[in-house]
Amino acid sequence: MSFLKKILRNWMPPIFVKAYSYYFNRGIVFRGNFENWEAAQEATKGYDATEILDRVRWAARQVVDGCAKSERDGVIFDAIPYPFPLIATLLRAAVENGNRLKVLDYGGALGSSYYQCRDFLEGLKDIEWVVVEQKNFVKIGKEEFENDQLKFAQSLAELGSNFTPNVALISGTLQYLSNPGDLLKSMVALKVPYIVVDRTPILANGNTIISSQIVPESINKSEYPIWLFSEQDIKKNIDNDYEQIASFDALDGAIGFGNLLSNFKGYIFKKKNI
Repeated sequence: MSFLKKILRNWMPPIFVKAYSYYFNRGIVFRGNFENWEAAQEATKGYDATEILDRVRWAARQVVDGCAKSERDGVIFDAIPYPFPLIATLLRAAVENGNRLKVLDYGGALGSSYYQCRDFLEGLKDIEWVVVEQKNFVKIGKEEFENDQLKFAQSLAELGSNFTPNVALISGTLQYLSNPGDLLKSMVALKVPYIVVDRTPILANGNTIISSQIVPESINKSEYPIWLFSEQDIKKNIDNDYEQIASFDALDGAIGFGNLLSNFKGYIFKKKNI
Protein backbone atom coordinates (compact mmCIF):
# COMPACT_ATOMS: atom_id res chain seq x y z
CA MET A 1 0.00 0.00 0.00
CA SER A 2 2.95 2.34 -0.54
CA PHE A 3 0.94 4.02 -3.30
CA LEU A 4 -1.59 5.22 -0.73
CA LYS A 5 1.21 6.57 1.41
CA LYS A 6 2.68 8.42 -1.57
CA ILE A 7 -0.65 10.08 -2.28
CA LEU A 8 -1.05 11.07 1.35
CA ARG A 9 2.44 12.53 1.53
CA ASN A 10 1.65 14.83 -1.39
CA TRP A 11 -1.71 15.90 0.02
CA MET A 12 -1.99 19.46 1.33
CA PRO A 13 -5.47 19.54 2.92
CA PRO A 14 -6.97 22.91 3.89
CA ILE A 15 -8.71 21.36 6.87
CA PHE A 16 -9.52 24.66 8.51
CA VAL A 17 -11.21 25.79 5.32
CA LYS A 18 -13.21 22.55 5.05
CA ALA A 19 -14.66 23.11 8.48
CA TYR A 20 -15.93 26.59 7.82
CA SER A 21 -17.19 25.60 4.40
CA TYR A 22 -19.08 22.84 6.15
CA TYR A 23 -21.21 25.20 8.22
CA PHE A 24 -20.38 28.81 7.41
CA ASN A 25 -19.69 28.89 3.69
CA ARG A 26 -20.91 32.44 3.22
CA GLY A 27 -18.01 34.53 2.01
CA ILE A 28 -16.07 31.56 0.68
CA VAL A 29 -15.80 31.74 -3.10
CA PHE A 30 -14.08 30.01 -5.99
CA ARG A 31 -11.98 31.93 -8.48
CA GLY A 32 -10.32 31.04 -11.75
CA ASN A 33 -9.85 28.07 -14.03
CA PHE A 34 -6.24 26.92 -13.97
CA GLU A 35 -4.44 24.85 -16.56
CA ASN A 36 -2.99 22.45 -13.98
CA TRP A 37 -2.54 21.90 -10.24
CA GLU A 38 0.92 23.45 -10.18
CA ALA A 39 -0.36 26.68 -11.71
CA ALA A 40 -3.11 26.83 -9.09
CA GLN A 41 -0.58 26.32 -6.30
CA GLU A 42 1.60 29.14 -7.59
CA ALA A 43 -1.39 31.48 -7.72
CA THR A 44 -2.65 30.73 -4.20
CA LYS A 45 -1.28 31.65 -0.78
CA GLY A 46 -1.63 28.40 1.13
CA TYR A 47 -2.29 27.96 4.83
CA ASP A 48 -0.62 27.65 8.23
CA ALA A 49 -0.34 23.88 8.85
CA THR A 50 0.67 24.26 12.50
CA GLU A 51 -2.30 26.49 13.27
CA ILE A 52 -4.64 24.00 11.61
CA LEU A 53 -3.32 21.03 13.57
CA ASP A 54 -3.54 22.95 16.85
CA ARG A 55 -7.17 23.90 16.19
CA VAL A 56 -8.16 20.39 15.14
CA ARG A 57 -6.44 18.92 18.19
CA TRP A 58 -8.20 21.35 20.53
CA ALA A 59 -11.61 20.72 18.95
CA ALA A 60 -11.23 16.94 19.06
CA ARG A 61 -10.28 17.17 22.73
CA GLN A 62 -13.48 19.14 23.45
CA VAL A 63 -15.53 16.26 22.03
CA VAL A 64 -13.62 13.52 23.83
CA ASP A 65 -13.88 15.40 27.13
CA GLY A 66 -17.60 16.01 26.69
CA CYS A 67 -17.33 19.79 26.35
CA ALA A 68 -18.74 19.76 22.80
CA LYS A 69 -21.12 17.45 20.97
CA SER A 70 -19.28 17.45 17.68
CA GLU A 71 -16.39 18.95 15.78
CA ARG A 72 -15.33 19.23 12.21
CA ASP A 73 -11.75 20.17 11.40
CA GLY A 74 -11.20 22.67 14.17
CA VAL A 75 -14.74 23.97 14.71
CA ILE A 76 -16.91 22.72 17.59
CA PHE A 77 -20.72 22.41 17.66
CA ASP A 78 -23.36 21.90 20.31
CA ALA A 79 -25.26 19.36 18.20
CA ILE A 80 -24.16 16.39 16.12
CA PRO A 81 -24.83 16.75 12.37
CA TYR A 82 -25.46 13.04 11.90
CA PRO A 83 -24.36 11.88 8.43
CA PHE A 84 -27.26 9.48 7.97
CA PRO A 85 -26.38 8.24 4.45
CA LEU A 86 -22.95 7.24 5.77
CA ILE A 87 -24.43 5.69 8.92
CA ALA A 88 -26.85 3.62 6.82
CA THR A 89 -23.96 2.36 4.70
CA LEU A 90 -21.89 1.45 7.74
CA LEU A 91 -24.74 -0.53 9.27
CA ARG A 92 -25.50 -2.30 6.00
CA ALA A 93 -21.85 -3.27 5.54
CA ALA A 94 -21.67 -4.51 9.13
CA VAL A 95 -24.81 -6.64 8.81
CA GLU A 96 -23.37 -8.25 5.69
CA ASN A 97 -20.19 -9.02 7.64
CA GLY A 98 -21.61 -10.63 10.78
CA ASN A 99 -22.15 -7.30 12.58
CA ARG A 100 -18.47 -6.47 12.23
CA LEU A 101 -17.35 -3.14 10.81
CA LYS A 102 -13.94 -2.11 9.52
CA VAL A 103 -13.65 1.42 8.14
CA LEU A 104 -10.80 2.99 6.20
CA ASP A 105 -11.27 6.74 6.71
CA TYR A 106 -8.96 8.51 4.27
CA GLY A 107 -8.10 12.04 5.37
CA GLY A 108 -10.31 11.77 8.47
CA ALA A 109 -8.33 14.22 10.65
CA LEU A 110 -8.55 13.09 14.30
CA GLY A 111 -11.69 11.00 13.89
CA SER A 112 -14.47 13.52 13.20
CA SER A 113 -16.64 11.07 11.25
CA TYR A 114 -16.09 8.31 13.79
CA TYR A 115 -17.43 10.48 16.60
CA GLN A 116 -20.40 11.59 14.49
CA CYS A 117 -21.40 7.99 13.71
CA ARG A 118 -20.55 6.07 16.87
CA ASP A 119 -23.92 6.54 18.63
CA PHE A 120 -25.54 4.39 15.94
CA LEU A 121 -22.88 1.68 15.96
CA GLU A 122 -23.09 0.61 19.60
CA GLY A 123 -24.82 -2.72 18.88
CA LEU A 124 -22.12 -4.05 16.57
CA LYS A 125 -19.91 -6.92 17.67
CA ASP A 126 -16.67 -5.39 16.49
CA ILE A 127 -15.59 -1.97 15.19
CA GLU A 128 -12.23 -0.99 13.72
CA TRP A 129 -12.09 2.56 12.42
CA VAL A 130 -8.72 3.49 10.94
CA VAL A 131 -7.94 7.06 9.91
CA VAL A 132 -5.23 7.33 7.26
CA GLU A 133 -3.67 10.75 7.60
CA GLN A 134 -0.52 12.84 7.38
CA LYS A 135 2.36 12.17 9.73
CA ASN A 136 1.68 15.05 12.12
CA PHE A 137 -1.98 14.08 12.52
CA VAL A 138 -1.13 10.42 13.01
CA LYS A 139 1.38 11.27 15.75
CA ILE A 140 -1.20 13.28 17.72
CA GLY A 141 -3.89 10.72 17.02
CA LYS A 142 -1.84 7.84 18.36
CA GLU A 143 -0.68 9.75 21.42
CA GLU A 144 -3.98 11.33 22.46
CA PHE A 145 -7.03 9.92 20.69
CA GLU A 146 -6.65 6.23 19.92
CA ASN A 147 -8.98 3.82 21.69
CA ASP A 148 -10.15 0.24 21.24
CA GLN A 149 -12.01 1.19 18.07
CA LEU A 150 -10.29 4.27 16.64
CA LYS A 151 -6.78 3.93 15.19
CA PHE A 152 -4.46 6.07 13.08
CA ALA A 153 -1.97 5.20 10.35
CA GLN A 154 -0.01 6.84 7.57
CA SER A 155 -0.70 3.90 5.26
CA LEU A 156 -2.43 0.55 5.15
CA ALA A 157 0.99 -1.07 5.14
CA GLU A 158 1.29 -0.15 8.82
CA LEU A 159 -1.82 -2.20 9.58
CA GLY A 160 -0.83 -5.43 7.91
CA SER A 161 -2.96 -7.96 6.07
CA ASN A 162 -5.26 -8.51 9.06
CA PHE A 163 -7.04 -5.20 8.39
CA THR A 164 -9.50 -5.73 5.55
CA PRO A 165 -11.96 -2.80 5.48
CA ASN A 166 -15.53 -3.30 4.39
CA VAL A 167 -16.13 0.46 3.98
CA ALA A 168 -13.77 3.06 2.52
CA LEU A 169 -14.69 6.67 3.36
CA ILE A 170 -13.40 9.71 1.48
CA SER A 171 -15.10 12.75 3.01
CA GLY A 172 -14.23 16.35 2.16
CA THR A 173 -10.85 15.25 0.90
CA LEU A 174 -10.91 14.30 -2.78
CA GLN A 175 -11.06 17.90 -4.05
CA TYR A 176 -7.82 18.86 -2.31
CA LEU A 177 -5.64 16.11 -3.80
CA SER A 178 -3.37 16.88 -6.71
CA ASN A 179 -4.38 13.59 -8.38
CA PRO A 180 -7.81 12.60 -7.07
CA GLY A 181 -8.28 9.90 -9.68
CA ASP A 182 -5.28 8.02 -8.29
CA LEU A 183 -6.90 7.77 -4.88
CA LEU A 184 -10.17 6.47 -6.32
CA LYS A 185 -8.29 3.86 -8.34
CA SER A 186 -6.38 2.75 -5.26
CA MET A 187 -9.64 2.34 -3.34
CA VAL A 188 -11.03 0.21 -6.17
CA ALA A 189 -7.88 -1.92 -6.09
CA LEU A 190 -8.54 -2.72 -2.42
CA LYS A 191 -11.83 -4.39 -3.44
CA VAL A 192 -13.61 -2.85 -0.48
CA PRO A 193 -17.32 -3.82 -0.49
CA TYR A 194 -18.46 -0.20 -0.12
CA ILE A 195 -16.90 3.14 -1.05
CA VAL A 196 -18.46 6.37 0.25
CA VAL A 197 -17.37 9.64 -1.37
CA ASP A 198 -18.88 12.51 0.64
CA ARG A 199 -18.69 16.33 0.81
CA THR A 200 -17.42 16.68 -2.75
CA PRO A 201 -18.05 19.76 -4.97
CA ILE A 202 -19.90 18.99 -8.19
CA LEU A 203 -20.14 21.74 -10.79
CA ALA A 204 -23.70 22.64 -11.64
CA ASN A 205 -22.63 23.05 -15.27
CA GLY A 206 -19.55 22.13 -17.24
CA ASN A 207 -16.53 19.88 -17.06
CA THR A 208 -14.10 19.27 -14.20
CA ILE A 209 -11.78 22.20 -13.57
CA ILE A 210 -9.06 23.28 -11.17
CA SER A 211 -9.94 26.49 -9.36
CA SER A 212 -8.90 28.29 -6.18
CA GLN A 213 -10.92 28.46 -2.99
CA ILE A 214 -10.78 31.87 -1.32
CA VAL A 215 -11.52 32.25 2.36
CA PRO A 216 -12.23 35.74 3.75
CA GLU A 217 -10.28 37.38 6.54
CA SER A 218 -13.24 37.00 8.90
CA ILE A 219 -12.55 33.26 8.89
CA ASN A 220 -8.88 32.73 8.04
CA LYS A 221 -7.69 34.71 5.03
CA SER A 222 -6.19 32.21 2.61
CA GLU A 223 -6.42 30.58 -0.80
CA TYR A 224 -6.17 26.92 -1.83
CA PRO A 225 -6.22 24.94 -5.06
CA ILE A 226 -9.39 22.90 -5.41
CA TRP A 227 -10.95 20.55 -7.94
CA LEU A 228 -14.53 21.27 -8.96
CA PHE A 229 -15.74 18.02 -10.47
CA SER A 230 -18.23 16.91 -13.03
CA GLU A 231 -20.24 13.95 -11.78
CA GLN A 232 -18.96 11.82 -14.66
CA ASP A 233 -15.35 12.27 -13.59
CA ILE A 234 -16.12 11.06 -10.07
CA LYS A 235 -17.72 7.91 -11.42
CA LYS A 236 -15.41 7.02 -14.29
CA ASN A 237 -12.69 5.67 -11.98
CA ILE A 238 -15.20 3.46 -10.15
CA ASP A 239 -17.91 2.42 -12.60
CA ASN A 240 -16.20 -0.68 -13.99
CA ASP A 241 -16.00 -2.38 -10.61
CA TYR A 242 -18.67 -0.64 -8.53
CA GLU A 243 -22.31 0.32 -8.93
CA GLN A 244 -23.70 3.53 -7.51
CA ILE A 245 -26.52 2.66 -5.13
CA ALA A 246 -27.25 6.18 -3.86
CA SER A 247 -26.35 9.85 -4.09
CA PHE A 248 -27.27 12.63 -1.69
CA ASP A 249 -26.79 16.31 -0.94
CA ALA A 250 -23.88 16.84 1.45
CA LEU A 251 -24.15 19.14 4.45
CA ASP A 252 -21.93 21.79 2.85
CA GLY A 253 -24.70 22.87 0.49
CA ALA A 254 -23.77 25.04 -2.50
CA ILE A 255 -20.77 27.33 -2.86
CA GLY A 256 -19.80 29.67 -5.69
CA PHE A 257 -21.76 31.42 -8.39
CA GLY A 258 -21.99 31.56 -12.17
CA ASN A 259 -19.91 28.96 -13.98
CA LEU A 260 -18.23 28.00 -10.70
CA LEU A 261 -21.42 27.23 -8.77
CA SER A 262 -20.87 23.85 -7.11
CA ASN A 263 -23.23 21.66 -5.14
CA PHE A 264 -21.55 19.48 -2.54
CA LYS A 265 -22.65 15.87 -3.02
CA GLY A 266 -22.13 12.41 -1.63
CA TYR A 267 -22.08 9.03 -3.40
CA ILE A 268 -22.35 5.46 -2.18
CA PHE A 269 -20.83 2.71 -4.30
CA LYS A 270 -21.11 -1.04 -3.84
CA LYS A 271 -18.69 -3.53 -5.35
CA LYS A 272 -20.17 -5.57 -8.15
CA ASN A 273 -20.43 -9.35 -7.92
CA ILE A 274 -20.09 -9.78 -4.16
